Amino acid sequence: MHLLFGLLMAAAAAGQPVAEIFLPNMNDHGVNRALGLARGVVEDVYADIGVQVVWRIGNTPPSGCEKKPGRRQIVFDLKFGIAKGRNPDALAFAQPYLHEGSCVTLLMDRLHEEAARNPDTTGILLGNVLAHEIGHVLQGIERHSETGLMKARWSARDIREMWRTPLRFSDIDVELVLEPFRVFPSQGISQGAGRAH
Repeated sequence: MHLLFGLLMAAAAAGQPVAEIFLPNMNDHGVNRALGLARGVVEDVYADIGVQVVWRIGNTPPSGCEKKPGRRQIVFDLKFGIAKGRNPDALAFAQPYLHEGSCVTLLMDRLHEEAARNPDTTGILLGNVLAHEIGHVLQGIERHSETGLMKARWSARDIREMWRTPLRFSDIDVELVLEPFRVFPSQGISQGAGRAH
């Protein structure tokens, strides 16, 4: 606990944005193994753009996905059964406009099925999926890009590539992820104000 607090304070002191992710405990060996790999992928993707990811597993989450100066708290929930209006092949989905409750949901039936078959490959895929869904929440909008991590649908080639290296954010997605971290709370203005996007 003290180590985690120390990491948060060090990142804040360095001016590095922090994404604090609250995940519930899971009592499934295959899913936990896949999630362990997935967390490493997420950390790698976000470190590449200067965002530190801190995981809070099994802790009591905040009441919703909160935005604080230099830090975002993202709450995950678990769903069993069918998610209406969602792709039946999805492992997770984000709701970036929610302020109360969880803003990312893991679809446990599908995740359990995939992890039981192969937790390692599921972990790599899940890491890219989670980085994508966290990206929606950090950007604060439901949008997709033509290339990279934030594409609406990944091609077979994209999926093959992620086994070697995680998908990356396009330049515009990097800007959209980082922009909310740049807002000065006292003035309500952005460090990037005046720049064309």
